[in-house]
Amino acid sequence: MEFIRQDFMIRMRLTKKFVFLAALTLFSSAQAQQFARVGTAGAQFLKIGVDARAVGMGEACVAVDNLGAGALFWNPANAVNTEGTHIMLHRASWIADVDLNAAAFMTSLGDYGTFGLSFSNLSSGEMEVTTVEQQDGTGEMFTTSNFMLGLTYAKRVTDRFSMGATVKYVGERLEERRAEAFCFDAGMQDDTGYRSLKFGAVVLNFGQPLSLDGEYQNYDNGTLLSEKRNYNPYHLPMTFKVGMSYEVATMNGHHLLATIDAIHPRDNVEMLNFGAEYRLAEGLALRSGYSSGHDTRGMSYGAGFHFEASSLGTIDIDYAYTDYGVLDGVQRVSMNIHF
Repeated sequence: MEFIRQDFMIRMRLTKKFVFLAALTLFSSAQAQQFARVGTAGAQFLKIGVDARAVGMGEACVAVDNLGAGALFWNPANAVNTEGTHIMLHRASWIADVDLNAAAFMTSLGDYGTFGLSFSNLSSGEMEVTTVEQQDGTGEMFTTSNFMLGLTYAKRVTDRFSMGATVKYVGERLEERRAEAFCFDAGMQDDTGYRSLKFGAVVLNFGQPLSLDGEYQNYDNGTLLSEKRNYNPYHLPMTFKVGMSYEVATMNGHHLLATIDAIHPRDNVEMLNFGAEYRLAEGLALRSGYSSGHDTRGMSYGAGFHFEASSLGTIDIDYAYTDYGVLDGVQRVSMNIHF
């Protein structure tokens, strides 16, 4: 009993310290920009959900402990909960013909912890160049792109408590202009020991501001000014999330998982995400979720199929569709391989 009590106290102290530090960071950020939040951060592609399974559950997955390599994009602490080696490939047909592709690799080294690599890339496709003089277009085309490369390490602190962190290199390109910076994610997960209830918390995209290189010339009432200026720096979309997951029912091979996340972004209002996954014994999973407080995102739906492949191990194929109201719906497909 004494060992159990000490283990519980250790986990509670670690949880309190992490949440306190995260809250202090967010409070300082909010104080610095309390008069301007929406539209004050760049690198918005970092907020686009990766992994169709997580998206199908309404992106409420901070405390979901079996996402495989997809966990690297949501809460690095969850990476310790899956043994072996995992590979994830992801593609999303984003709004306005924008494509988001992502990949992740994760392997467990036992007592040494879990290591992971993640990558995502967003490409705009070609767009027409317009200027002040030629507002209908010059006939030339340009593209924009964004990328993220992450290195993750996660480890169990106790048999029920884990922590993880990801160092990320983020870049944006607007035609010939580029902005690059480092940031990191830090997360924790706690298995409460009460039935299947789990708690998670994570800070995402905490780091230095981005700033486009080079200079630009401004206009005054349509007149080009001679003075050149440097581009102003802009923040990354830092976000704090806390969440819970609970397996509501398990009988005859049927599983029902319920999840909820509370989200505090530095550049928008607070949101709540709700999700559910119903998994059948045959390997079929049905998912749904809802985002409350988001400007356009509403219901999400998804499905997945799990099967054994003798030469590759186990494979999960997942699909998700998200309704964005007046904007087009977004479809995502992911493949996870575990061996």
